[in-house]
Amino acid sequence: MPDAASAWDQVFARPERRWESGEPWDELQRVLREGLVRPCRVLEMACGSGVDAAFLAAQGFEVTAFDVSPLAIEQAQARVSGSGVAARFFQADVFQLPELGPPFPFVFDRGLYPHARRNLDSFRETLGRVTQPGSLYLTMAPNSQESDPSRRPPHGLSVRDLCLEFCPLFDVVQLHEITVALTTRREILAWSILLRRRKEKGDQ
Repeated sequence: MPDAASAWDQVFARPERRWESGEPWDELQRVLREGLVRPCRVLEMACGSGVDAAFLAAQGFEVTAFDVSPLAIEQAQARVSGSGVAARFFQADVFQLPELGPPFPFVFDRGLYPHARRNLDSFRETLGRVTQPGSLYLTMAPNSQESDPSRRPPHGLSVRDLCLEFCPLFDVVQLHEITVALTTRREILAWSILLRRRKEKGDQ
């Protein structure tokens, strides 16, 4: 069985990937437009070919981004090369991150969570390392409330599921139902979740 890096390299070798439209994620643009997140140090997890990382860098963010696929990192570096923006890209597994320095005020992923939650304790440990009280985390998850079986995503999650999995570390700032258009011309119902890391006991 191929390891995760090899398996995702095969995905990124395809000319078309069903979740990548080539445009920054609408929800990421929205939270910036609404002033919920302002330029700061940001970590993008599972950055893919760098569409969102390049967008954030162009908005003045100091971007660090990683993906398990070496090919995705090559594509991301090529995307920003000569574009006038800078971002730091590196290859890594979310469960085996190197030392990244101080926690990040903003952490973002556009679909890593549904995969990483299969090892939920380790994923929460990673989130605990890369954030601190007050840090914001934006992610996306499949929504179990879709009534149309043809549009129902696999492994959909309910509001209760999300709260149980995130609330040990985070408070929910926003929870939106969204529709994600895949490049296969299929749409699925999803959640956009913006969370804030909770203060620890004794914090002022």
